[in-house]
Amino acid sequence: MRIKIIFPFLLISLLSFSKIVKVNSPLDSLYGQLNEISKVKNSPKNDTLKAILLCKISSYIVGDQPTKAYDFLDQAEKIITHYKWEKGQITLNYYKGFYYISIHQHIKATEYLYRGLSFAEKMNDMIMLGRCYYMLGISYSSLKNFQSAKSFTIKSINIFKKLNKLELYIDGLNYLGILLIESNKYAEALKYLKIGLAECRKVKQSNSELYFLENIAICQKNLGQLKEAMELFSKVKIIQDEESSTSVSDKIFTLANLAETSRLLLDYPKANTYLVQAYKLNKEASENAYVKELYKVSYSYYKDVKNYKEALKYYEKYIVIEEKTISNDLNRQINNLKFEYENEKKSRLLVLADIQIKEERKTRITFLIGYLLLFSIGGWLLYNRIQLSRKNKKIQQQNAIIIDVNHQLENLNKNLESIVEARTHELSNVNKELVKKNEEILTALVEGQTLERKRVAVELHDNLGAMLSAMRWRLQILNPEKLNVTEQKVYRSILDMMGQAYSEIRLISHNLLPVELEKKGLKGALEKLTNDINLGNKLNLDFHIEEDINLGNKRFELEIYSICLELINNILKHSEATKANISIYVLDNELIVEVYDNGVGMDINNLKAGMGLKNVINRVESNNGQVKIISSQSEKTSIFCTFPYMTITN
Repeated sequence: MRIKIIFPFLLISLLSFSKIVKVNSPLDSLYGQLNEISKVKNSPKNDTLKAILLCKISSYIVGDQPTKAYDFLDQAEKIITHYKWEKGQITLNYYKGFYYISIHQHIKATEYLYRGLSFAEKMNDMIMLGRCYYMLGISYSSLKNFQSAKSFTIKSINIFKKLNKLELYIDGLNYLGILLIESNKYAEALKYLKIGLAECRKVKQSNSELYFLENIAICQKNLGQLKEAMELFSKVKIIQDEESSTSVSDKIFTLANLAETSRLLLDYPKANTYLVQAYKLNKEASENAYVKELYKVSYSYYKDVKNYKEALKYYEKYIVIEEKTISNDLNRQINNLKFEYENEKKSRLLVLADIQIKEERKTRITFLIGYLLLFSIGGWLLYNRIQLSRKNKKIQQQNAIIIDVNHQLENLNKNLESIVEARTHELSNVNKELVKKNEEILTALVEGQTLERKRVAVELHDNLGAMLSAMRWRLQILNPEKLNVTEQKVYRSILDMMGQAYSEIRLISHNLLPVELEKKGLKGALEKLTNDINLGNKLNLDFHIEEDINLGNKRFELEIYSICLELINNILKHSEATKANISIYVLDNELIVEVYDNGVGMDINNLKAGMGLKNVINRVESNNGQVKIISSQSEKTSIFCTFPYMTITN
């Protein structure tokens, strides 16, 4: 069964787009620009713009008019070659690769795309580099070399992500998922498709999201996750029914998948219902895009329900279309070879004619130059003899001066080298001392912070805590039975408040510098904090850290602990959350600390950071990190603190 593809944004248009171009379409606009530029005087600026327009127009018309498209590219090549325009070579080879992919000559396409790749690397044109990688992925996929296709597609994805080209990045993720599906790597495909779906939802690309959902469902179906696949296919069908812009072929494709999944779930009545709907749509719209897949699903369905007569009928129909497709592909390849042969023959004749003209012109120029040289050489030799004798005398005088100056320069160079060497050695020593002092200052700062935290924690626990305990004991000496009802309530309220205050002081003194942070490291300290929070009934806190994370930096562990503590305090005070989570993991060479809660959220656009959030931001930025907040009013909140992992571990 075919796989639904978001056709690449960078390919400009569907190959069949030229069949449905309307007035004021992009193609009309390009032709209009080409007509205007053809009326003005030739210049490098106008001619190079014309070459670009010719390349773009060729990509629109290649589906219906391949010969005309090739002529446009040939005109563009002559302009670009004439001006020796290297950036234009990137564009030309890219569109030539597109042209040969369109006419199914993928080996020829790779040749031009590699040329474009070479020019893009030389010019450091990252966007065209990513596009050439992407097109190579498509070409190698058509050649069934899925390993190379995957490699080039991943390279393009990384470039588009780095350049923040979200449409190209999302499209690349979808195409990578499709490549992996075609090579039967469904689990890996599912991973990339889910990443792409998440990116779609961030930028609210509903059309792309629909295709991602359907491709994810295809992976789930092939992985045996039939119920999950059925739910996604059903969701896609509902969305398609609601959107009037959905094409009939898309609806037929979804119904075929629903029928196939129902068959695998042994729900034959439902499978039959979906097949009937698909055939009805196919008949009403005269749509043959997916009829081969429908015949294949029908064959499997009737075979399962033991209606072998119907199964044979649909199998024969499937085979007829399959053989016709193979025959059409062969005929198309033969026609493409004929077309290429004629173009090659035409090009050779033009080259030979051009060479002959150049040779004749060269011969005439050579004779003319020879006659002129004969008249000028005699006079020049006489004049040169006189001048040489004068110059020889001057050269001898200048040589003596140069020798003396060289001796002086050698002495100056020796002195300068010794001075530079001494100064370099001095600066090297000073630099080493500065590095050593910086390390000592940083160590002293961390030790000072640690000592101060310990002192404050001891003061809170031993002095203020002891004072509250003593006050509570003295109050307990009073006999509450001698007090009236109101006074008894006040008495019990004061005792409870003092107990809570004592507990808060113990928690604060412990969290200022927990023993677990020194003994068991960051993981032990945060596990202890999680257990302490969960002792109460106010918040259910979860904590997860990847096993292989090793910061090896006590100062940084204390910073991370303080950041988590501050964020959890904010959740307790402001969010009204019942659940929260702390996650610490490494992604793309970055350490990420994620704190999530299901509370009331916040308005990011009108956010006025309090002291707690300001402290978090200052701590993160002082460690070369960044803070990202994802939230809105009445919704959940996620705060991501990102740090360069290699810098921390080093």
